[in-house]
Amino acid sequence: MKIRSAVFLTLALLSWAVIPGAEATGPTSEESWVMDLSHADVAFSVRVLGIFEINGQFERLQGGLIFDDSCNARDIAFSIESSSANTRDTALDNVLRSPALLNTENFPVITFASSKIVLHQGDPGLIIGQLGLNGITREVSFALKHNLDSTGATLTATSRLEATATISRKAFGITALPVAVADNINITVTMNTRPEYIKLADARNQDNP
Repeated sequence: MKIRSAVFLTLALLSWAVIPGAEATGPTSEESWVMDLSHADVAFSVRVLGIFEINGQFERLQGGLIFDDSCNARDIAFSIESSSANTRDTALDNVLRSPALLNTENFPVITFASSKIVLHQGDPGLIIGQLGLNGITREVSFALKHNLDSTGATLTATSRLEATATISRKAFGITALPVAVADNINITVTMNTRPEYIKLADARNQDNP
C-alpha cells in the first residue's frame, strides 16, 4: 500500500506541473485517493504599524486533497479551528481570538473548499475556492508551488506542496484596528507528501494490503 500510494502521489504532483491549462473535472469511475491534510502547516502573517510583521500559525486542521488513478487533482477542502491560532505570545493570541478580530467564540471554524483547480505548464497551479471566515464566505485563490528535493528535478515522498494566498481582512468583516494593523493577511498552507498520508478515498479508515 505504501509503495503504491507513493507512486500515485508522485505522478499526481508531477502532472500538476506539466499539463498546460488543465482543470480539475468531475468524478469518474476511477478510484479516488485522498491525502490527509491534518499534518499540514497553516501559517499567517500581517504587518503592524507598517514597520514589522506578526507571524503565527493555526495548530488544528482537518481536510483532504483528492486525486484519481489518472493523476487528476479533483478537490481540496479543509477546516481550521480558529481558536488554535498561535503567535507564541499569549497576550497577542488573546487579542487575535477576541470578538474584535477572529471572534473565535462565535466563529470557531475557518473553512475552505475548492471549486476549480487550474494547472499551468511551468507556472504554479491555482486552487480557486470558497473561504469561510468570520461568518462571511468569499472566493479566494491559492497559488501552488512545489518544493522539490535536493536533485531539483523530482518530487519524492518527502517533498512538500506550498499553497499561498493573500486576503483582505476587511472583505471578511474584520475591521478593528485599521490604523495599526494592515488589511492584507498572508496565508501559507504547507502540505507534506509522505506516503502514509495517502489512502483510498472510500477506505480511509481501513488498512489496505
